[in-house]
Amino acid sequence: MESQTIPITALQRALNQYSESMGGSWKPNEKTYERVGVKKKRFWQLVRGEKRPTIDEARALSSLFNVQITDLF
Repeated sequence: MESQTIPITALQRALNQYSESMGGSWKPNEKTYERVGVKKKRFWQLVRGEKRPTIDEARALSSLFNVQITDLF
């Protein structure tokens, strides 16, 4: 049986790069969710690509991860 690889989303890539720039140990916390303006569940839905971010969420995420909004899509 072949294993399926799940494609990485642009937001996951941004999160991974940010984590690496912070020494590889960064994890979102309540302040992160508050800064983005979402609950924990929605944050991870966005990261996994299950939901699309609103423009306000995209702005907050691009600011958080220090990337262009276009890099999140």
